[in-house]
Amino acid sequence: MKRARRGFSMLEVLVAVAIVAIFSALAFPKISESIQRSRFNGAVRAGMGSLNQARSMAISRSKVNGSVAEAAGIRVLSDTRYEIYIDPDDDDANNNDIRSQLIDLTRDDPEATIQLIEPAPGTALRFRRDGSTQAARLTFQDQRSGSRRVVLVTAAGFSSME
Repeated sequence: MKRARRGFSMLEVLVAVAIVAIFSALAFPKISESIQRSRFNGAVRAGMGSLNQARSMAISRSKVNGSVAEAAGIRVLSDTRYEIYIDPDDDDANNNDIRSQLIDLTRDDPEATIQLIEPAPGTALRFRRDGSTQAARLTFQDQRSGSRRVVLVTAAGFSSME
């Protein structure tokens, strides 16, 4: 008379664990690469959103800290940080610009592999009340993968990804 089996042998369990470990080791680099690509694309989309937000603030004459925007824009502070600002008196001097928002690309990427390589730090892209600006481009680069994405801004103030 045969005895009923009540479970798995130790060898069967070890084989199953080994198979799962092999598949996990093969999948991990792809998952890590996918996460990094997602962070990079998110940073580029956020840059485009920042441009649209600054343009919108200039057109609608938004208020920040009680001051009305006569112009607005983004200013590159470093290769990983930029700000959205308003200018209450529509001059080219930065003496009374008011920061609306600070964007730090290292917030989601502690190793700082995502960088804004163009324009140079200190450069401002300024939108006038009619939404127009000087044509420009923002170039983002992922230092780990070497990927680059460009956001183009037309003189009419519209932005698109290249």
